[in-house]
Amino acid sequence: MRRDSGPIDDDQSSDPVGDRYQMLFENNPIVIWEHDFSEAKSYLDSLSIESTDVEAYLNSHPSEVAALFDKVKTIDVNRNAVEYYNAKSKEHLLANVDQVLDEEAWDLTVELWQHVAAGKARFRGETVAKTFDGERRHQILELYVPDAYTETYDRVYMTGTDITDLKSREQELQRERDRLDEFASIVSHDLRNPLGVAQGRISLAREDGNIEHLAAAARSIDRSLELINDLLSLARAGKEVGDVVPIPLAAVVRDCGAQVDGADVTVCDPLPTIRADRRRLSELLENLIRNAVEHGGSDVSIAVGGLDAGFYIEDDGEGIPPDDRDAVFEPGFSTNADGTGFGLGIVRQITDAHRWDVRATSGSDGGARFEITGVDCVS
Repeated sequence: MRRDSGPIDDDQSSDPVGDRYQMLFENNPIVIWEHDFSEAKSYLDSLSIESTDVEAYLNSHPSEVAALFDKVKTIDVNRNAVEYYNAKSKEHLLANVDQVLDEEAWDLTVELWQHVAAGKARFRGETVAKTFDGERRHQILELYVPDAYTETYDRVYMTGTDITDLKSREQELQRERDRLDEFASIVSHDLRNPLGVAQGRISLAREDGNIEHLAAAARSIDRSLELINDLLSLARAGKEVGDVVPIPLAAVVRDCGAQVDGADVTVCDPLPTIRADRRRLSELLENLIRNAVEHGGSDVSIAVGGLDAGFYIEDDGEGIPPDDRDAVFEPGFSTNADGTGFGLGIVRQITDAHRWDVRATSGSDGGARFEITGVDCVS
C-alpha cells in the first residue's frame, strides 16, 4: 500500500457537511481507513479471469496479491487508529501501513480481492492486526464502497473493530469445554472400572458369603475415591491462581516432603524465594514428591535444587523413558498399575496457571528429573 499525497476533498474546508464528516471520521471510536482501490480494481479487471476463478488464481499466484496491495493508495486514517496501532503520529502510520499487517491478515486478502473483482460493495471478515510495539490484536475487518464509487473503487472505506478480549474469552471457553470433555471421558472410563469391580465383588459376597470379596470391593471403592479427589484437584488446578506472594521455596519443600509417606527429600541450598500461590505451589511439590515415591519406592532419594529462573526435583529411581516424557503430563497416563495418572497432569496445570514451564528429563543419577522454569524469583 502507498499513501496518496493529494487532499481528501478540496472543497471540504468550506463545506459544513464536509466538516461534520471529517469530525465524525476523526473521532470515531473504531479504526477507519480511507483507500483508493481504483488502480487495483483496474488491474484485477485486466487479468481477464472469471470472478469465480479469482480465488484459485490468486492462491496459485501469491505475487499477484502483493502486486494488488502495491496498487492501493491509502488516502487517510482516523486519529483512533494512531492510538490503536501505537503509532507515533498519523504520518508515521500512513508511511508504514504494511507494518500493521500480521501474517494472518494475508489469509483474508484473497477473499477480499475476490469480492472486489466481483464488484461487491461490502466485505466482512476476521483477521489479525499488529501494533508497532509487536502486540497482535484480533479484528473484524469491514470494507464499504459508497454507491457513487462502485464503478471506479476510488473511495473505499475499511473499518477495524477490536475483538481481542472477545477472542480471549472464546479461547478460555473452548479450553473449559475441552476440559469438561476430558473429565467426562475419564469419569466414564477410569471411574467406571473400579466401581464395576466393587459391584461384582459385592454380588459374589452375597451369593457365596465369602467376606474376602468385600475386602476387594473396599479396595476398588478406595481407588474410586482417590480418582475423584484427583479429578477435583485437576479441576481446581486449571483455574487461575490466587494471591501470588514471595515464598521461600526451601521451607515449602520441607513441609511438603513431611506430608508424603516414605519421602526422603534433600534440599540443595540455596533455593530461591519465588512469587507463587502458596497452596498451589504446595500441591505441585507434593505431587512431584509423591510421584517419585510411587515410582521409585520407599528407598528412593529425592533432591530439590535451584535453576536460573526456576527449580528442579529429581530422584535416583528408574527414570522416565524418553518417548514418555511428554505423555507423562497427560491426565490418566501412568506407568504404575496402582497410580491414577493424574498427579503430573495436576503439575502441568498448576505450572500453566502460574505461566511457568515444566519438562521431564533425566536426573544426574539416571532417575526422573522435573524442571520448572520461567519462575519469578525474588532472590
